[in-house]
Amino acid sequence: MPTTTPSKNTSTKRQRQRTGPSPAHYDFVLVVIVASLIGLGMVMIFSASYVQANNLYGKSAFYFLRQLQWLAVSVIAMVVAAMIDFRILKRLALLLMAGTVIILIAVLLFGKDNLGSRRHLFGTSVQPSEVAKLTIIIYIAYWLSSKGSRLKEVSVGLVPFSVLLSLVALLIVLQPDFDTTALIVLTGLLMFFIAGADLKQLGIAGVVAIITFVVVVTQIDYASVRINEFLQFLKDPGAGSDQLTASLRALANGGVLGAGLGDGTTNILLPFTDSIFAVIGEELG
Repeated sequence: MPTTTPSKNTSTKRQRQRTGPSPAHYDFVLVVIVASLIGLGMVMIFSASYVQANNLYGKSAFYFLRQLQWLAVSVIAMVVAAMIDFRILKRLALLLMAGTVIILIAVLLFGKDNLGSRRHLFGTSVQPSEVAKLTIIIYIAYWLSSKGSRLKEVSVGLVPFSVLLSLVALLIVLQPDFDTTALIVLTGLLMFFIAGADLKQLGIAGVVAIITFVVVVTQIDYASVRINEFLQFLKDPGAGSDQLTASLRALANGGVLGAGLGDGTTNILLPFTDSIFAVIGEELG
């Protein structure tokens, strides 16, 4: 029988699958958006932190340079990840998820207490919940793809999915870190729905999530305090926490056009972390 040789296009396609996408196959629009957000973020970190950095360390660019170092590491990691065949991540998904659960448990046992929370290992260099944001996406994608059409079965889809997501959410909420917990839960539910779960399953998951939220708020002091502060603020803006009041005052001071880059005046605790949105609103409008 005559033998056939693979075409050049087929050979190139197989080579691309092994080595990852070439630069020509990257999403240019996505790259521009990511680069723009990174640029804006770096500018605002410097603007929000230079006063405190100068007061504490005598170097106005201290926090900016530290973030720049992590940015360099992140860009390298992003390029390497883009070159990796996704099938490799699929094979590593279970190992990555197991490792994430281990370090989430470790931070609760050995993490350093900082302002009432345990979110870091090895000082402030490793934050397991940030690792969980990535690994939970990789593992859920792998897990959902392995179920196929059986995902619509409650015992195969909804129940084990809820157990997995609840485990990760519980470990993070105990730190406590409610923002990351909410982000991971909402991301997981969205992936579950996109993968083929029907509205009935999504509705059940939503009800369970709401019940869990109520239980957490009533049983964990930190959560109930946060909710009560917000409710009190809605009734009386002057009765809110100092941080919340300062953040909203900053947004009000900025108005539509903003006070100008570096000209924010509102005194916010650690403005270059969770409250940086208020700084952006005050300075840029």
